[in-house]
Amino acid sequence: MPTPTIAIMGSKNVMAPWGLEHAGTFFEGRWQKIRVTGISTDTDSPESVRRGLVGLVVPTIFTYMQMKKAVGDGLNIPKGMRFSYVPDVIDVLMSAEKNTEAEELRKAHPSPLDMYGFEQKIYELV
Repeated sequence: MPTPTIAIMGSKNVMAPWGLEHAGTFFEGRWQKIRVTGISTDTDSPESVRRGLVGLVVPTIFTYMQMKKAVGDGLNIPKGMRFSYVPDVIDVLMSAEKNTEAEELRKAHPSPLDMYGFEQKIYELV
């Protein structure tokens, strides 16, 4: 079950919670599922997790532009990235019976509002 968000009346967008250090802060996002088609080069997560996600469908909440609007230019976010809440990625791994990968991701990113980024070259929209 995806991380809870607040529907915006008359819109497909939602208000999504942002980081524990900014409790009560919400940014506009939109749920969009992606299919992971390649292995990410992002080394913030274990390689086994990055490999384990290939072929799986993952719910994402923020686009590149929505993330830039939320955090500004300071993070140097590559164009085309999409972002998921880490617990949602863990749920997908668990559903695929990739429990070891799910636990490794949980240890690497323990916050319920941590984000997992998918580069444009490793996913397709579903």
